[in-house]
Amino acid sequence: MTATNHAITAANMALITKQWWILPLAFLSHFALDALPHYGDPTPEARAPKYKTVLSVDLIVLALFAWLVIMTAGQFVWLVIIVGFIAWSPDMVWFYRDYRERRDKTLPPQNWLTNFHAHIQKYERGWGWILEVVWFVAMLFAYTSLVIAARQS
Repeated sequence: MTATNHAITAANMALITKQWWILPLAFLSHFALDALPHYGDPTPEARAPKYKTVLSVDLIVLALFAWLVIMTAGQFVWLVIIVGFIAWSPDMVWFYRDYRERRDKTLPPQNWLTNFHAHIQKYERGWGWILEVVWFVAMLFAYTSLVIAARQS
């Protein structure tokens, strides 16, 4: 899943619970979402031409969502921002691996978590962007509903 989808899902978890104990569940939600069918190309060669575009669009949408959170999350703004970051954080390993591969021309060894993370990505498909958009719209609707409900109570 995209960073935006990881963050917005965790944001909803935070607004539902309004508790800091949601942090480890937000981290685990990353792997649950990555086990679902989502966007991705099966090989680095297929992924390379679109990588910068997809990453750029995702980061722009994520920044817009962060702005929305700052404007709407009220007293839970820090919880929502931190939970969103925690939910996205497992993907940082891929940036590190990509950097090392480009710098050293070899892949660094994987550990058990990286192996697990790579294994559950088996449902990445080129058409998965449709599911990513549907998930985002559903989570954005849930987020706005939660914010409206919180303001009415």
